[in-house]
Amino acid sequence: MLDHCRDCQSMDKSLRYKCYQCKYETQFRTDLKKHIMRLHVKLKPYKCSSCKYQAVTQHSLKTHMRRHTGDKPYSCGFCPYTASHLRSLYLHLKIKHNVDKVDINLK
Repeated sequence: MLDHCRDCQSMDKSLRYKCYQCKYETQFRTDLKKHIMRLHVKLKPYKCSSCKYQAVTQHSLKTHMRRHTGDKPYSCGFCPYTASHLRSLYLHLKIKHNVDKVDINLK
């Protein structure tokens, strides 16, 4: 809970998380951890069982697995389109329905 509170309060520049190996800064501790793992440690402990893909986070692996399973959890509210990634839904809504990301209410 303390980390969550610090993350919420880190909008203040003095509370930002800073990488000790480069100039990267972020508001969130978890983003700093991912940055360090991805760029400096290059450790990717989560491995796909269907291909050679390796991920820094379990969430990234879960998202990647949708390529293999065909799972498409994001649905367009205007047409039957479904997407496996949220960014794909955002792009669809912008191109096909002229809806900006800020106008989208996901359940």
